[in-house]
Amino acid sequence: MLLYVNKKQERKKRIKLLSLIAFIIFFITANIINFYHKLHTTTDNLSSYQSITHLNTWYKNYEPIEIYKTKDNQIKVILIPNALTREITETLSTLLEKISKTPSPKIHFLGNASLFELIKELAQIHNIEITDKITKKSIIISSDFDLLKSHIYSNKLFPKTITYVNSTNPKSLSLLNKYFPLPISPKTNLSKQKHSLTLFAKAYQKELETISTTNNYNSQKFHKQSALLKNIPLCLQTTNSTFCTLDNKTSLIKNIIKTKEQNKANAPYTKLILLTNFEKTTLETFSPQNGLLFKFHSRETILLPNEKDKNHFYTIKQKSGINPNYETKDMEFYQFKTVEINLNDNI
Repeated sequence: MLLYVNKKQERKKRIKLLSLIAFIIFFITANIINFYHKLHTTTDNLSSYQSITHLNTWYKNYEPIEIYKTKDNQIKVILIPNALTREITETLSTLLEKISKTPSPKIHFLGNASLFELIKELAQIHNIEITDKITKKSIIISSDFDLLKSHIYSNKLFPKTITYVNSTNPKSLSLLNKYFPLPISPKTNLSKQKHSLTLFAKAYQKELETISTTNNYNSQKFHKQSALLKNIPLCLQTTNSTFCTLDNKTSLIKNIIKTKEQNKANAPYTKLILLTNFEKTTLETFSPQNGLLFKFHSRETILLPNEKDKNHFYTIKQKSGINPNYETKDMEFYQFKTVEINLNDNI
């Protein structure tokens, strides 16, 4: 009787232990699935991507200017960066404009001869005299601190940093456009998104080739800041076929994996095509150089920009298996732009 009771207790213990193990396995599995889902489903979209190089360039463009003043607040020295950008020159121009309002302003330039011509023109705009020699009243401008050091120390000057200041002087702006012409920036939302995707494609070319042409996903860095985990719809092209995943709420890596599953013949890929967000359009507002997406109930059909056609709306309905002449309010059309990445080749 005692032996029977012991076996019964042991069975209960085993059941409890197995239940606990099953619960732990379930808990760990659920957390892994939840983590994986959250990892590949974010609110971040690649259409607003900014590269680190681009951000570093921005900081470099806005490098500050150092001024050195006397106790009574008179500017005696202006230390400028070695390379002038539009933003730095704009700040310097605004500073010289303030100096021009003082009695008989004079400046003396030391150092880099390549900067002298620009400084000279800035001085002329603001009616400031350029002196050949350093005088008690002249303000020294240079990009070389070593040339200014003795003057700063002997006169006991106090430093102050001047960050970017926007110039409103028309003559200054004209000079800035002469030396630093503004790049043509994208105007429409789709053009801006295409620009962001182009920056991303150039920054991540090797990674995109790896995850598009192999099954090597583990080498990618999976963390919240990873650009590869941001959302983007995309297509993969082989020599004869195009496969697309149009989910713009799922990560790039997850969409690439989904797209590869459509390629049953495992044909090698020649291009990865990134798509911008989809913008609702009509026959009147559609731009022929854009791609076109057609939605009708459960149907989704896409025409990429390289599929040239005089009548995109007719063709896409025909491609979808619908009478091209059929019209209904339930039909929705969207336009988009693309960035193509030639796999195993330079962008």
